[in-house]
Amino acid sequence: LGAAVDTVLDRSVILGYTNVGSRLRRLWWPADAPPNAMAGKRGVVTGATAGIGLAMAESFARLGATVHLLGRDDAKTRRCAGEIR
Repeated sequence: LGAAVDTVLDRSVILGYTNVGSRLRRLWWPADAPPNAMAGKRGVVTGATAGIGLAMAESFARLGATVHLLGRDDAKTRRCAGEIR
């Protein structure tokens, strides 16, 4: 049922991409992962100094993972690692 409603919402831009769509989708979205859900796991994140890469690195760290950051600028990568710690 969730997939069918999701498809209908996507095809109806007004319903799918407004508060109406997000409220309906929340009914079947999975719950957030509990703290330490990634404890003991390792992750490698490329492009970890900005944008989606930085957001993912922060998320993995919040969930308890050991995160290895990769970036083109060594100084910026080290700064981001310090901020995430």
